[in-house]
Amino acid sequence: MIQEELLIEDKRVDLYSDGKINRTLTLNSLGSITAKQSSYSNTIKLPKTANNIKIFDGLGIVGNTSRMPYNRLKCSYLYNSIPIFSNGYCIIDKVTDKEFEISIYNGIIELSEQIKSSTINDLNKSSLTHNLNISNYQLYVNGNHSIYEDDYNFTYSRNLDFLEREDDDFSFDYNNSYSLNETYPLIKTEFIFNSIFEEAGFQIQGDLFTDTKLYSEFKNEYITLKEGYVIPTPQPITLSVVNENTNSIIVDYTGDTQFTSIDDFVGLNPSSSNSELTFIDTGVTVEYDGFLNMTITPHYNINLGEFLDIRYTNDRIGQAVHYFRLNDNSYDDEPFNLIIDVKSGDTINFDIYSSNEEVNGDGRIDYSIYLEITFSAQSETFYTVSGDTLNLGDIKQTDFVKDVLNRYGLILNKKRNTNIFEVKNIDNLLNDKSDAIDYTSKLISIEEESFTHTYAQQNYFKYKYSDSSDAYYDDFFTLDNKLGASQTTVFTSEFEVFPRRSSKKIHYYNPLLTKEEDEFDANNFIYEASESNQKLVKLTKSDTPEEYFIYFNDLVSVRINEYTNISSLPIPFSQVFDDYYSDFINALESYKAVKCKLELNLFDIHEFDFFQLIYLKQTGKYYYVNKLKYNVASPIAEAEMVEIPY
Repeated sequence: MIQEELLIEDKRVDLYSDGKINRTLTLNSLGSITAKQSSYSNTIKLPKTANNIKIFDGLGIVGNTSRMPYNRLKCSYLYNSIPIFSNGYCIIDKVTDKEFEISIYNGIIELSEQIKSSTINDLNKSSLTHNLNISNYQLYVNGNHSIYEDDYNFTYSRNLDFLEREDDDFSFDYNNSYSLNETYPLIKTEFIFNSIFEEAGFQIQGDLFTDTKLYSEFKNEYITLKEGYVIPTPQPITLSVVNENTNSIIVDYTGDTQFTSIDDFVGLNPSSSNSELTFIDTGVTVEYDGFLNMTITPHYNINLGEFLDIRYTNDRIGQAVHYFRLNDNSYDDEPFNLIIDVKSGDTINFDIYSSNEEVNGDGRIDYSIYLEITFSAQSETFYTVSGDTLNLGDIKQTDFVKDVLNRYGLILNKKRNTNIFEVKNIDNLLNDKSDAIDYTSKLISIEEESFTHTYAQQNYFKYKYSDSSDAYYDDFFTLDNKLGASQTTVFTSEFEVFPRRSSKKIHYYNPLLTKEEDEFDANNFIYEASESNQKLVKLTKSDTPEEYFIYFNDLVSVRINEYTNISSLPIPFSQVFDDYYSDFINALESYKAVKCKLELNLFDIHEFDFFQLIYLKQTGKYYYVNKLKYNVASPIAEAEMVEIPY
């Protein structure tokens, strides 16, 4: 006995005995690849039986309070116990005195209906919460766990409004020194794309993640925020304070006309050591990561000599730093401040570098000095950037998914009876003849051939621009289509391209912060977040480590010698056409769509996969399936397929 079953909320509803559910399955029509389509069932009617009324919580009874019409209801369809679909849903459209009218959805439309009213800013952003300090910044940007790995869903960019640079790329060492207060996060496109599917209850897999060429581009793509993020300076915490004096250095020397002298400061007291600072005669070893804040008061007298330089050396870095110069005796007993970044195990030493003064044809140095130093051990603190406060913008989630699909030449399909969506590149699909299914024995007849599609002679892919007169990054592919329009816009991205600068060669200008001097403190800046249209950024790793300095305002600069992020525009559309659409474009040059009748049994229907080509021995050709229409009670299905001409 043939049995048709429709389960709503896991309960079998009553069907009309003479009606079978007609289904039309569609994917992306090859003649209009950017119009993302879906599979779905037509609206059907159910008899208003006692069983159906009960399943719908009394819906249809006068005075009922059923909430069923306001919810998506889980839905499955079986024929002779074979699941035709099992992860769909239905919506009750209306009720009459005799029946219920419902619409059943499954396939791609399950996703689009789920997210149609949501923006990417509605996503759960808690995983973007992070602690920002100089050490963590290295992990987010330059370390082994940054864009080159998969540990973080964000990285950092400098506010480009403050940038002056002459070359075509920007990186994080623009002026060899910059403030972390003038940065903001960039968000990984992959994180947003995956989150859209996951939060809707689905999984996403396929070529975008397994095809090396596709994923090498996708994994390094980021988007800018819609609005900047003001990052205040995190203040360090003082762990301990120790006061120490060095021994006196006394120099009275006569030598050649030109010479210098270097003498080490010694005499620090080991008994002053604590858990953060270990003193030895010649210096101090730190036992923590953070800052060493030192107030240094020189007690000295220069009788002869050009100058004295007080220097320090961190053995981890190895190079002596000339920090404070004494040209005369005016700084005697005057304290100055020195703050350096330190890592546990660093040893800091001090010396005095002096230059002679010529006296009667001889070089003379005559001075005495000792240092009074207050050592303050300070831990590096951080500022917590809350993911919930990051503005990802108002791009619709559906539009974001379409944007990614179109820029990478992808088709989206839902695996039957699962919650898994799969993406496949159109060129990969058209060339995957080894996985094709032979329908030679199932072909009944070819009813129609057609040769028109929606494309023109010039087919544009475009970005948005702040200045529409400078659409410099758009491009088009050409078809020898004399019957088509001269040109058409096939795809316009949701993202804006960085405008070109008339005064600079730099393309990249995206101010998300404004910066003004504090009228009461010229050394202080006031930042305010500003908005800018969102843009795509491609990040790659620099070829060699770069040396530069980063800091928070009012704190010490930290020397960095690491690989950096080189930022650029997304891949140009000309490369998109070559890498992701070239075989598709070739197929359009000899476009032929056929409508045919196929004899398909229930197993054929159950196993049908749009991501497999069809082969027909009658024509000797392979075909991409646009559409399949069937009724499970009939062996005859109607298909619309596009012939692959190569």
